[in-house]
Amino acid sequence: MEKTVENKRPILLTIICVLIIIGAILAPLSIYAVMNNPVAMDVMEKASQLSISIQYAMIVLGSIVGLAAAIGMLKGIKLARTFYVAYSVLALIQFCSFKYAAITHNDYLDYHNYIGITLPSKYQ
Repeated sequence: MEKTVENKRPILLTIICVLIIIGAILAPLSIYAVMNNPVAMDVMEKASQLSISIQYAMIVLGSIVGLAAAIGMLKGIKLARTFYVAYSVLALIQFCSFKYAAITHNDYLDYHNYIGITLPSKYQ
């Protein structure tokens, strides 16, 4: 009996790809959750110089890229991994360009008031 060595995909890669696929499916759903929330829309306007519709388009594009890359990695296509890493670096650069200083403590309080959470007085 001869033992054959199978070229198996590492289990960690499978886990990462499944998480990417789950994220790619859930990310566009976040658009629906934010659309009817005026506080979240205000934060999106303040946090980026891009219009909200372009931000939504970037979420959908990122989901498509992530889904395609994860499926490609599961199929063993090496270019898919390179493509995903390159896209992730570009997305990180874009993410770091947001204006975090525009999100103030008052925005935080407005959000909690909107969703009905009463904060203790020391946080207000």
